[in-house]
Amino acid sequence: MPSGAVFPERDLVLFIASGVVVFSLLAAVITLPLVAPNAGPIVTRGSSIDEVQEDQEEEEELPQYLTDNEAYLIIVQTAISSLNEKRTPKNQRAAYELMLDYQNLERQISMEIRDDDQVEKALGQEARLRQVAIAGERAAIERLYKNKQISATTYQDALYRVEQETNNTNRLTERPKLSIVLDLRKAKRFFHRFFRLKRSAQEDVVLVKEARLADREAAKAAIKALSRYVSSEKVDNSKINRNTIYHLVIMYRNRIERLKGKSNFEFTEYQKQRSRLQIVALGAQRASVQSMLETGRITRKNAAKLRTYINYSENALTLDVEGD
Repeated sequence: MPSGAVFPERDLVLFIASGVVVFSLLAAVITLPLVAPNAGPIVTRGSSIDEVQEDQEEEEELPQYLTDNEAYLIIVQTAISSLNEKRTPKNQRAAYELMLDYQNLERQISMEIRDDDQVEKALGQEARLRQVAIAGERAAIERLYKNKQISATTYQDALYRVEQETNNTNRLTERPKLSIVLDLRKAKRFFHRFFRLKRSAQEDVVLVKEARLADREAAKAAIKALSRYVSSEKVDNSKINRNTIYHLVIMYRNRIERLKGKSNFEFTEYQKQRSRLQIVALGAQRASVQSMLETGRITRKNAAKLRTYINYSENALTLDVEGD
């Protein structure tokens, strides 16, 4: 005041003014969301609309990365595809053997990824396909013996091998059983086969040719049996595991290639072919890792793990080549 007196009710005025300010802020915070429930995010001077939208998208859609086993499975499948593309009549044996190795690894990884019910279902499908192939083998052996193209000794040996395949197939779906009778039968067959093989070493070369013929024709018949089974109208193709069929076909084709025989020169050439094909497969795996990383399917950490595995395989291959 001009006279130097204190402004009347100064403290009350300050209290009312502060109360108005605080009430205005609280009322805005409470009422604005009610009035505008669909309003967008608050944008300050330090942020742009684009940045806010990007943050919102990241919160809504988090990246879904592949697990280690899923990514590992993809690079194994890529290796199989690359080997199949590079397969020629000259390098078929090396290609089939490498493809079979990768397929066994693929099967193992697939079983680890699936749950118990899926594994049981997959094993049941595989057992059924193997039974179809074995039936084709048995029919081919019976035909050869009936046409007198193989002797009784070769016929019994071939049937014994088919019986072993049948037992292995049954183990896929059956639980192990303890049976003394079966163990005695196995022991009897072992001694019988041991002494027969001992006599076979003294026999004519004809038996070796017959054995090769029986194995080769049985493998061809198994592939044909699988082909007929897949093309049958009675079979639901949607329930057939294509990877299992492909695995079995490669297994039988590999058997056919191995029955063609080899000399020292052919074996040396085979080793070179195998090394070249392994390099191709490793290159395809590297490209697959890079592709998955660029497309955001794996993290950099997973990519480093996969590359470490590929580098280890390449180093092992280099040591094998240098040792030879």
